[in-house]
Amino acid sequence: MSIDLLLLLFTTLLLLVWYVLYGRPSTEPPGPWGLPLVGYLPFLGKKMNLTINNLAKRYGNVFQLRMGSRKVVVISGQRCVREALLRRGLEFAGRPNFYSYTAVSKFGFSDMNPSFRMYKKQTMKAFGEFTKTRRNELQQVAHNSVNMLMKKFKEANNMPFDPKRVLDRVVCTIMGYICYGEFFNIEDELVTALLDKAQDFATFIAFGLVCDFLPWSKFLIRHKLRRLEELLCVFNKYADKIAMAHIGNYDGENMRSMCDIFRKVAEGMNEEERKVLKVDDDMLKNHLSSIFGAGFSTTAGTLKYAILIMAIYPEVQTKVQLEIDSVIGGDRYPAFDDESRLVYTSAVVTEIYRYHSLAALGVTHSTTCNTIFEGYFIRKDTPVIFNMYSAHRDDTVFTDPERFMPERFIRLDGTFNCTLAQYVSPYSIGFRRCAGEPVARLEVSVFFATILQQCRIESAPDHPLDLDNYIMTFGIYHKPFKVIFRSRFGEW
Repeated sequence: MSIDLLLLLFTTLLLLVWYVLYGRPSTEPPGPWGLPLVGYLPFLGKKMNLTINNLAKRYGNVFQLRMGSRKVVVISGQRCVREALLRRGLEFAGRPNFYSYTAVSKFGFSDMNPSFRMYKKQTMKAFGEFTKTRRNELQQVAHNSVNMLMKKFKEANNMPFDPKRVLDRVVCTIMGYICYGEFFNIEDELVTALLDKAQDFATFIAFGLVCDFLPWSKFLIRHKLRRLEELLCVFNKYADKIAMAHIGNYDGENMRSMCDIFRKVAEGMNEEERKVLKVDDDMLKNHLSSIFGAGFSTTAGTLKYAILIMAIYPEVQTKVQLEIDSVIGGDRYPAFDDESRLVYTSAVVTEIYRYHSLAALGVTHSTTCNTIFEGYFIRKDTPVIFNMYSAHRDDTVFTDPERFMPERFIRLDGTFNCTLAQYVSPYSIGFRRCAGEPVARLEVSVFFATILQQCRIESAPDHPLDLDNYIMTFGIYHKPFKVIFRSRFGEW
Protein backbone atom coordinates (compact mmCIF):
# COMPACT_ATOMS: atom_id res chain seq x y z
CA MET A 1 0.00 0.00 0.00
CA SER A 2 1.46 3.36 -1.06
CA ILE A 3 2.27 6.14 1.40
CA ASP A 4 -0.19 8.43 -0.41
CA LEU A 5 -3.01 5.93 0.06
CA LEU A 6 -2.14 5.45 3.74
CA LEU A 7 -2.10 9.23 4.22
CA LEU A 8 -5.48 9.53 2.49
CA LEU A 9 -6.99 6.80 4.68
CA PHE A 10 -5.52 8.35 7.84
CA THR A 11 -6.85 11.80 6.90
CA THR A 12 -10.28 10.36 6.11
CA LEU A 13 -10.34 8.56 9.45
CA LEU A 14 -9.40 11.77 11.29
CA LEU A 15 -12.14 13.70 9.50
CA LEU A 16 -14.66 10.97 10.32
CA VAL A 17 -13.70 11.03 14.02
CA TRP A 18 -13.85 14.84 14.04
CA TYR A 19 -17.29 14.79 12.44
CA VAL A 20 -18.63 12.23 14.92
CA LEU A 21 -17.26 14.16 17.89
CA TYR A 22 -17.55 17.74 16.72
CA GLY A 23 -19.62 17.85 13.57
CA ARG A 24 -22.86 19.77 13.68
CA PRO A 25 -25.66 18.78 11.32
CA SER A 26 -27.51 21.79 9.97
CA THR A 27 -30.57 20.78 11.98
CA GLU A 28 -28.71 21.09 15.30
CA PRO A 29 -28.97 24.35 17.25
CA PRO A 30 -26.51 27.10 16.34
CA GLY A 31 -23.88 28.35 18.74
CA PRO A 32 -20.34 29.64 19.19
CA TRP A 33 -17.18 27.71 18.39
CA GLY A 34 -14.85 26.79 21.21
CA LEU A 35 -11.27 25.65 21.68
CA PRO A 36 -10.00 22.06 21.37
CA LEU A 37 -10.43 19.97 24.55
CA VAL A 38 -11.99 22.77 26.63
CA GLY A 39 -14.63 24.07 24.21
CA TYR A 40 -16.27 27.33 25.25
CA LEU A 41 -15.51 26.93 28.97
CA PRO A 42 -12.68 29.53 29.11
CA PHE A 43 -15.05 32.19 27.75
CA LEU A 44 -17.93 31.65 30.18
CA GLY A 45 -16.32 33.77 32.90
CA LYS A 46 -17.12 33.89 36.60
CA LYS A 47 -20.69 35.04 35.95
CA MET A 48 -21.78 32.34 33.57
CA ASN A 49 -25.41 33.43 33.76
CA LEU A 50 -24.60 36.76 32.08
CA THR A 51 -22.45 35.13 29.39
CA ILE A 52 -25.17 32.57 28.63
CA ASN A 53 -27.76 35.34 28.49
CA ASN A 54 -25.70 37.33 25.99
CA LEU A 55 -25.22 34.23 23.84
CA ALA A 56 -28.99 33.68 23.86
CA LYS A 57 -29.48 37.21 22.54
CA ARG A 58 -27.05 36.44 19.73
CA TYR A 59 -28.03 32.88 18.77
CA GLY A 60 -31.65 32.69 19.91
CA ASN A 61 -33.62 30.93 22.62
CA VAL A 62 -32.23 27.53 21.61
CA PHE A 63 -28.49 27.27 21.03
CA GLN A 64 -25.68 24.91 21.85
CA LEU A 65 -22.07 25.20 22.87
CA ARG A 66 -19.30 22.78 23.63
CA MET A 67 -18.34 22.71 27.29
CA GLY A 68 -15.20 20.63 27.50
CA SER A 69 -15.94 17.28 25.88
CA ARG A 70 -19.73 17.70 25.95
CA LYS A 71 -22.22 19.41 23.68
CA VAL A 72 -24.69 21.30 25.83
CA VAL A 73 -27.99 22.81 24.65
CA VAL A 74 -29.24 26.00 26.32
CA ILE A 75 -32.95 26.88 26.33
CA SER A 76 -33.89 30.47 27.22
CA GLY A 77 -36.97 32.70 27.43
CA GLN A 78 -40.31 32.05 29.11
CA ARG A 79 -42.05 30.54 26.10
CA CYS A 80 -39.34 28.01 25.27
CA VAL A 81 -38.57 27.11 28.89
CA ARG A 82 -42.23 26.45 29.66
CA GLU A 83 -42.75 24.57 26.40
CA ALA A 84 -39.87 22.23 27.20
CA LEU A 85 -40.48 21.73 30.93
CA LEU A 86 -44.29 21.73 31.06
CA ARG A 87 -45.70 20.65 27.72
CA ARG A 88 -42.84 18.32 26.76
CA GLY A 89 -41.50 17.70 30.22
CA LEU A 90 -40.74 14.00 29.93
CA GLU A 91 -38.44 14.58 26.94
CA PHE A 92 -36.27 16.94 29.02
CA ALA A 93 -36.60 15.29 32.44
CA GLY A 94 -33.32 13.36 32.47
CA ARG A 95 -30.14 14.13 34.40
CA PRO A 96 -26.67 13.87 32.86
CA ASN A 97 -24.17 11.50 34.42
CA PHE A 98 -22.11 14.28 36.01
CA TYR A 99 -19.46 13.58 38.62
CA SER A 100 -20.74 16.34 40.91
CA TYR A 101 -24.32 15.03 40.78
CA THR A 102 -23.45 11.46 41.69
CA ALA A 103 -21.13 12.69 44.46
CA VAL A 104 -23.69 14.99 46.09
CA SER A 105 -26.99 13.08 45.96
CA LYS A 106 -28.26 9.63 45.06
CA PHE A 107 -31.81 10.87 44.61
CA GLY A 108 -32.29 14.53 43.67
CA PHE A 109 -29.76 14.32 40.84
CA SER A 110 -30.60 10.82 39.60
CA ASP A 111 -31.71 10.20 36.03
CA MET A 112 -35.34 9.78 34.97
CA ASN A 113 -36.17 6.14 35.70
CA PRO A 114 -38.88 4.19 37.57
CA SER A 115 -36.98 4.55 40.86
CA PHE A 116 -36.73 8.34 40.55
CA ARG A 117 -40.37 8.70 39.53
CA MET A 118 -41.46 6.68 42.54
CA TYR A 119 -39.11 8.67 44.78
CA LYS A 120 -40.50 11.98 43.51
CA LYS A 121 -44.11 10.82 43.88
CA GLN A 122 -43.61 9.67 47.47
CA THR A 123 -41.55 12.75 48.40
CA MET A 124 -44.26 15.12 47.18
CA LYS A 125 -46.84 13.08 49.06
CA ALA A 126 -44.74 13.30 52.23
CA PHE A 127 -44.22 17.07 51.91
CA GLY A 128 -47.95 17.53 51.37
CA GLU A 129 -48.65 15.57 54.54
CA PHE A 130 -46.01 17.55 56.44
CA THR A 131 -47.43 20.97 55.50
CA LYS A 132 -50.92 19.75 56.43
CA THR A 133 -50.14 18.13 59.78
CA ARG A 134 -47.10 20.06 61.05
CA ARG A 135 -47.93 23.57 59.84
CA ASN A 136 -48.52 25.08 63.29
CA GLU A 137 -45.43 23.42 64.76
CA LEU A 138 -43.31 24.64 61.83
CA GLN A 139 -44.60 28.17 62.38
CA GLN A 140 -43.66 28.01 66.07
CA VAL A 141 -40.18 26.75 65.19
CA ALA A 142 -39.81 29.62 62.72
CA HIS A 143 -40.80 32.12 65.42
CA ASN A 144 -38.35 30.56 67.89
CA SER A 145 -35.66 30.87 65.24
CA VAL A 146 -36.53 34.54 64.74
CA ASN A 147 -36.03 35.10 68.47
CA MET A 148 -32.51 33.73 68.15
CA LEU A 149 -31.96 35.90 65.09
CA MET A 150 -33.06 39.05 66.92
CA LYS A 151 -30.72 38.19 69.79
CA LYS A 152 -27.77 38.14 67.37
CA PHE A 153 -28.86 41.41 65.75
CA LYS A 154 -29.05 42.96 69.21
CA GLU A 155 -25.51 41.78 70.00
CA ALA A 156 -24.30 43.63 66.90
CA ASN A 157 -25.26 46.82 68.79
CA ASN A 158 -26.28 48.86 65.71
CA MET A 159 -22.88 48.27 64.11
CA PRO A 160 -22.26 46.95 60.57
CA PHE A 161 -22.95 43.22 60.68
CA ASP A 162 -22.60 40.36 58.19
CA PRO A 163 -25.82 38.30 58.56
CA LYS A 164 -24.57 35.27 56.65
CA ARG A 165 -23.43 33.06 59.49
CA VAL A 166 -26.37 33.70 61.79
CA LEU A 167 -28.86 33.21 58.93
CA ASP A 168 -27.13 29.96 58.01
CA ARG A 169 -27.42 28.80 61.61
CA VAL A 170 -31.09 29.75 61.90
CA VAL A 171 -32.04 28.04 58.64
CA CYS A 172 -30.03 25.01 59.76
CA THR A 173 -32.20 24.75 62.88
CA ILE A 174 -35.37 24.94 60.79
CA MET A 175 -34.15 22.23 58.40
CA GLY A 176 -33.22 20.11 61.41
CA TYR A 177 -36.82 20.31 62.58
CA ILE A 178 -38.28 19.62 59.12
CA CYS A 179 -36.06 16.61 58.42
CA TYR A 180 -35.49 15.12 61.86
CA GLY A 181 -38.00 16.75 64.21
CA GLU A 182 -35.10 18.21 66.17
CA PHE A 183 -34.79 21.91 66.98
CA PHE A 184 -31.07 22.65 67.13
CA ASN A 185 -29.74 25.49 69.25
CA ILE A 186 -27.83 27.79 66.89
CA GLU A 187 -24.83 27.60 69.23
CA ASP A 188 -24.89 23.80 69.18
CA GLU A 189 -21.51 22.24 68.33
CA LEU A 190 -23.21 20.04 65.75
CA VAL A 191 -24.63 23.08 63.94
CA THR A 192 -21.19 24.71 63.98
CA ALA A 193 -19.58 21.58 62.58
CA LEU A 194 -22.21 21.18 59.85
CA LEU A 195 -21.87 24.80 58.74
CA ASP A 196 -18.07 24.68 58.75
CA LYS A 197 -18.17 21.63 56.51
CA ALA A 198 -20.83 23.27 54.31
CA GLN A 199 -18.54 26.27 53.80
CA ASP A 200 -15.65 24.01 52.83
CA PHE A 201 -17.97 22.06 50.55
CA ALA A 202 -18.99 25.26 48.72
CA THR A 203 -15.30 25.85 47.99
CA PHE A 204 -14.43 22.37 46.78
CA ILE A 205 -17.60 21.60 44.78
CA ALA A 206 -16.23 23.88 42.05
CA PHE A 207 -13.63 21.21 41.30
CA GLY A 208 -16.41 18.66 40.95
CA LEU A 209 -18.14 20.92 38.44
CA VAL A 210 -14.91 21.06 36.40
CA CYS A 211 -14.91 17.27 36.15
CA ASP A 212 -18.47 17.29 34.83
CA PHE A 213 -17.23 18.73 31.54
CA LEU A 214 -13.54 17.82 31.62
CA PRO A 215 -13.49 14.20 32.84
CA TRP A 216 -9.79 13.92 31.96
CA SER A 217 -9.02 16.61 34.56
CA LYS A 218 -9.79 14.23 37.45
CA PHE A 219 -6.16 13.14 37.52
CA LEU A 220 -4.90 16.73 37.63
CA ILE A 221 -7.13 17.75 40.53
CA ARG A 222 -7.38 14.39 42.28
CA HIS A 223 -6.28 15.87 45.63
CA LYS A 224 -9.10 18.44 45.48
CA LEU A 225 -11.62 15.75 44.60
CA ARG A 226 -10.39 13.58 47.44
CA ARG A 227 -10.96 16.50 49.80
CA LEU A 228 -14.47 16.97 48.38
CA GLU A 229 -15.28 13.31 48.93
CA GLU A 230 -13.89 13.50 52.49
CA LEU A 231 -16.13 16.48 53.23
CA LEU A 232 -19.17 14.65 51.88
CA CYS A 233 -18.28 11.63 54.00
CA VAL A 234 -17.97 13.74 57.17
CA PHE A 235 -21.23 15.57 56.43
CA ASN A 236 -23.04 12.30 55.84
CA LYS A 237 -21.72 10.90 59.12
CA TYR A 238 -23.18 13.87 61.01
CA ALA A 239 -26.49 13.52 59.16
CA ASP A 240 -26.59 9.74 59.63
CA LYS A 241 -26.03 10.08 63.37
CA ILE A 242 -29.02 12.41 63.71
CA ALA A 243 -31.17 10.33 61.37
CA MET A 244 -30.50 7.00 63.08
CA ALA A 245 -31.39 8.43 66.50
CA HIS A 246 -34.68 9.60 65.03
CA ILE A 247 -35.38 6.43 63.05
CA GLY A 248 -34.84 4.37 66.19
CA ASN A 249 -37.64 6.24 68.00
CA TYR A 250 -40.24 5.87 65.25
CA ASP A 251 -43.55 4.59 66.61
CA GLY A 252 -45.79 4.85 63.55
CA GLU A 253 -48.24 7.18 65.28
CA ASN A 254 -46.59 10.47 66.27
CA MET A 255 -45.42 12.08 63.03
CA ARG A 256 -42.63 14.40 64.19
CA SER A 257 -40.79 15.13 60.94
CA MET A 258 -40.28 14.36 57.26
CA CYS A 259 -38.34 11.30 58.40
CA ASP A 260 -41.40 9.87 60.17
CA ILE A 261 -43.85 10.94 57.49
CA PHE A 262 -41.79 9.51 54.63
CA ARG A 263 -41.48 6.24 56.52
CA LYS A 264 -45.24 6.21 57.11
CA VAL A 265 -45.84 6.90 53.42
CA ALA A 266 -43.46 4.06 52.54
CA GLU A 267 -45.42 1.68 54.78
CA GLY A 268 -48.47 2.38 52.64
CA MET A 269 -46.66 1.38 49.45
CA ASN A 270 -47.31 -1.99 47.88
CA GLU A 271 -44.54 -4.57 47.57
CA GLU A 272 -43.75 -3.68 43.96
CA GLU A 273 -43.42 0.02 44.79
CA ARG A 274 -41.15 -0.72 47.75
CA LYS A 275 -39.00 -2.93 45.56
CA VAL A 276 -38.61 -0.17 42.95
CA LEU A 277 -37.72 2.45 45.56
CA LYS A 278 -35.66 0.09 47.77
CA VAL A 279 -36.92 1.62 51.02
CA ASP A 280 -34.58 0.94 53.95
CA ASP A 281 -32.70 2.91 56.61
CA ASP A 282 -29.86 3.82 54.21
CA MET A 283 -32.36 5.11 51.68
CA LEU A 284 -34.05 7.23 54.39
CA LYS A 285 -30.72 8.69 55.54
CA ASN A 286 -29.67 9.63 52.02
CA HIS A 287 -33.10 11.04 51.26
CA LEU A 288 -33.14 13.26 54.36
CA SER A 289 -29.59 14.43 53.74
CA SER A 290 -30.60 15.54 50.22
CA ILE A 291 -33.63 17.44 51.53
CA PHE A 292 -31.56 19.09 54.26
CA GLY A 293 -28.86 20.28 51.85
CA ALA A 294 -31.25 21.55 49.18
CA GLY A 295 -33.55 23.32 51.65
CA PHE A 296 -30.68 24.89 53.55
CA SER A 297 -28.86 26.42 50.58
CA THR A 298 -31.90 27.84 48.77
CA THR A 299 -33.64 29.30 51.83
CA ALA A 300 -30.50 30.81 53.36
CA GLY A 301 -29.39 32.22 50.00
CA THR A 302 -32.79 33.82 49.33
CA LEU A 303 -32.98 35.43 52.79
CA LYS A 304 -29.47 36.87 52.51
CA TYR A 305 -30.36 38.41 49.17
CA ALA A 306 -33.64 39.76 50.60
CA ILE A 307 -31.73 41.56 53.37
CA LEU A 308 -29.23 42.95 50.87
CA ILE A 309 -31.87 44.29 48.51
CA MET A 310 -33.95 45.84 51.30
CA ALA A 311 -30.88 47.82 52.38
CA ILE A 312 -30.40 48.99 48.78
CA TYR A 313 -34.10 49.87 48.30
CA PRO A 314 -35.13 51.53 51.60
CA GLU A 315 -38.31 52.95 50.05
CA VAL A 316 -39.53 49.42 49.31
CA GLN A 317 -38.61 48.36 52.83
CA THR A 318 -40.67 51.23 54.26
CA LYS A 319 -43.76 50.20 52.26
CA VAL A 320 -43.45 46.62 53.49
CA GLN A 321 -43.18 47.79 57.09
CA LEU A 322 -46.17 50.10 56.78
CA GLU A 323 -48.27 47.22 55.46
CA ILE A 324 -47.13 44.86 58.23
CA ASP A 325 -47.86 47.52 60.86
CA SER A 326 -51.34 48.06 59.41
CA VAL A 327 -52.31 44.41 58.95
CA ILE A 328 -50.53 42.71 61.87
CA GLY A 329 -49.20 45.38 64.21
CA GLY A 330 -46.34 44.74 66.59
CA ASP A 331 -47.93 42.54 69.26
CA ARG A 332 -47.32 39.24 67.50
CA TYR A 333 -45.10 37.80 64.80
CA PRO A 334 -46.42 37.36 61.24
CA ALA A 335 -48.05 33.96 60.71
CA PHE A 336 -48.34 31.74 57.64
CA ASP A 337 -52.02 32.64 57.28
CA ASP A 338 -51.19 36.36 57.08
CA GLU A 339 -49.57 36.00 53.68
CA SER A 340 -52.80 36.48 51.69
CA ARG A 341 -53.45 39.79 53.49
CA LEU A 342 -49.91 41.10 53.02
CA VAL A 343 -50.31 41.88 49.33
CA TYR A 344 -47.39 44.29 48.92
CA THR A 345 -45.11 42.09 51.05
CA SER A 346 -45.99 39.08 48.89
CA ALA A 347 -45.26 41.14 45.78
CA VAL A 348 -41.84 42.07 47.18
CA VAL A 349 -40.98 38.45 47.98
CA THR A 350 -42.04 37.40 44.47
CA GLU A 351 -39.96 40.17 42.92
CA ILE A 352 -36.99 39.07 45.05
CA TYR A 353 -37.36 35.56 43.64
CA ARG A 354 -37.54 36.97 40.09
CA TYR A 355 -34.76 39.53 40.37
CA HIS A 356 -32.39 37.25 42.26
CA SER A 357 -32.91 34.07 40.20
CA LEU A 358 -30.83 32.11 42.71
CA ALA A 359 -30.94 29.01 40.50
CA ALA A 360 -30.15 31.15 37.45
CA LEU A 361 -29.22 28.21 35.22
CA GLY A 362 -30.97 25.59 37.31
CA VAL A 363 -29.65 22.08 37.66
CA THR A 364 -28.68 20.68 34.26
CA HIS A 365 -31.24 18.36 32.67
CA SER A 366 -30.74 15.91 29.83
CA THR A 367 -32.92 14.64 27.02
CA THR A 368 -34.50 11.23 27.50
CA CYS A 369 -34.89 10.62 23.76
CA ASN A 370 -34.00 12.08 20.37
CA THR A 371 -36.25 15.08 19.89
CA ILE A 372 -36.98 18.06 17.64
CA PHE A 373 -37.40 21.31 19.57
CA GLU A 374 -38.07 24.67 17.91
CA GLY A 375 -37.02 23.07 14.62
CA TYR A 376 -33.67 21.82 15.97
CA PHE A 377 -32.59 18.22 16.42
CA ILE A 378 -31.36 17.35 19.94
CA ARG A 379 -29.89 13.92 20.57
CA LYS A 380 -30.86 11.62 23.43
CA ASP A 381 -28.75 12.15 26.59
CA THR A 382 -27.74 15.69 25.59
CA PRO A 383 -27.20 17.92 28.67
CA VAL A 384 -29.69 20.81 28.62
CA ILE A 385 -29.36 24.03 30.62
CA PHE A 386 -32.58 25.93 31.29
CA ASN A 387 -31.77 29.62 31.47
CA MET A 388 -34.14 30.74 34.23
CA TYR A 389 -32.20 33.99 34.50
CA SER A 390 -33.41 34.94 31.01
CA ALA A 391 -36.93 33.64 31.71
CA HIS A 392 -37.16 35.93 34.73
CA ARG A 393 -35.93 38.85 32.64
CA ASP A 394 -38.08 38.16 29.58
CA ASP A 395 -39.45 41.51 28.40
CA THR A 396 -42.35 39.80 26.63
CA VAL A 397 -43.66 38.85 30.09
CA PHE A 398 -42.19 41.41 32.52
CA THR A 399 -42.28 45.14 31.75
CA ASP A 400 -38.88 46.78 32.27
CA PRO A 401 -37.41 43.51 33.61
CA GLU A 402 -34.05 44.99 34.68
CA ARG A 403 -35.80 47.14 37.31
CA PHE A 404 -36.58 45.90 40.80
CA MET A 405 -40.29 46.74 40.79
CA PRO A 406 -42.58 44.78 43.18
CA GLU A 407 -45.62 46.78 41.99
CA ARG A 408 -45.64 44.69 38.81
CA PHE A 409 -47.29 41.91 40.86
CA ILE A 410 -50.16 44.08 42.11
CA ARG A 411 -53.25 44.58 39.95
CA LEU A 412 -55.00 47.93 39.57
CA ASP A 413 -57.65 46.78 42.06
CA GLY A 414 -54.94 46.22 44.69
CA THR A 415 -54.98 42.41 44.59
CA PHE A 416 -51.98 40.17 44.08
CA ASN A 417 -51.38 39.26 40.42
CA CYS A 418 -51.23 35.46 40.62
CA THR A 419 -51.29 35.18 36.82
CA LEU A 420 -48.02 37.06 36.42
CA ALA A 421 -46.48 35.47 39.52
CA GLN A 422 -46.79 32.01 37.96
CA TYR A 423 -44.00 33.01 35.56
CA VAL A 424 -41.59 33.30 38.50
CA SER A 425 -40.15 29.83 39.09
CA PRO A 426 -37.43 29.89 41.79
CA TYR A 427 -37.91 26.17 42.44
CA SER A 428 -38.13 25.12 38.78
CA ILE A 429 -41.20 23.70 37.03
CA GLY A 430 -42.26 20.41 35.52
CA PHE A 431 -41.03 16.93 36.45
CA ARG A 432 -37.96 18.29 38.26
CA ARG A 433 -39.77 20.92 40.28
CA CYS A 434 -38.55 21.00 43.89
CA ALA A 435 -40.87 18.83 46.01
CA GLY A 436 -40.20 21.02 49.05
CA GLU A 437 -41.33 24.26 47.39
CA PRO A 438 -44.47 24.77 49.57
CA VAL A 439 -42.43 24.49 52.79
CA ALA A 440 -39.60 26.66 51.44
CA ARG A 441 -42.01 29.41 50.41
CA LEU A 442 -43.62 29.40 53.87
CA GLU A 443 -40.20 29.69 55.51
CA VAL A 444 -39.03 32.57 53.32
CA SER A 445 -42.30 34.51 53.62
CA VAL A 446 -42.59 34.35 57.42
CA PHE A 447 -38.88 35.04 57.98
CA PHE A 448 -38.87 38.00 55.63
CA ALA A 449 -42.02 39.54 57.10
CA THR A 450 -40.84 39.01 60.70
CA ILE A 451 -37.38 40.47 60.13
CA LEU A 452 -38.89 43.60 58.58
CA GLN A 453 -41.52 43.82 61.32
CA GLN A 454 -38.79 43.89 63.96
CA CYS A 455 -35.86 45.58 62.21
CA ARG A 456 -34.86 48.48 60.05
CA ILE A 457 -32.12 47.37 57.67
CA GLU A 458 -29.69 50.13 56.68
CA SER A 459 -26.58 50.36 54.56
CA ALA A 460 -23.35 51.32 56.35
CA PRO A 461 -21.29 54.25 54.97
CA ASP A 462 -18.00 52.33 54.97
CA HIS A 463 -19.49 49.13 53.55
CA PRO A 464 -20.87 49.73 50.04
CA LEU A 465 -23.46 47.25 48.81
CA ASP A 466 -23.42 45.72 45.35
CA LEU A 467 -26.02 43.36 43.89
CA ASP A 468 -23.50 42.26 41.26
CA ASN A 469 -20.93 41.05 43.81
CA TYR A 470 -21.65 37.32 43.58
CA ILE A 471 -20.17 34.01 42.57
CA MET A 472 -21.84 31.37 40.42
CA THR A 473 -21.67 27.63 41.20
CA PHE A 474 -24.91 25.65 41.53
CA GLY A 475 -26.60 29.05 41.84
CA ILE A 476 -26.02 32.76 42.46
CA TYR A 477 -24.48 33.30 45.88
CA HIS A 478 -23.60 36.80 47.03
CA LYS A 479 -20.25 37.48 48.63
CA PRO A 480 -20.15 38.70 52.25
CA PHE A 481 -21.66 42.12 52.95
CA LYS A 482 -22.42 44.15 56.08
CA VAL A 483 -25.56 46.10 56.97
CA ILE A 484 -26.94 47.69 60.13
CA PHE A 485 -29.94 46.19 61.91
CA ARG A 486 -31.84 48.66 64.08
CA SER A 487 -34.82 47.82 66.27
CA ARG A 488 -38.08 49.37 65.09
CA PHE A 489 -39.37 49.45 68.67
CA GLY A 490 -36.81 51.58 70.46
CA GLU A 491 -33.68 50.06 71.95
CA TRP A 492 -32.95 46.39 71.41
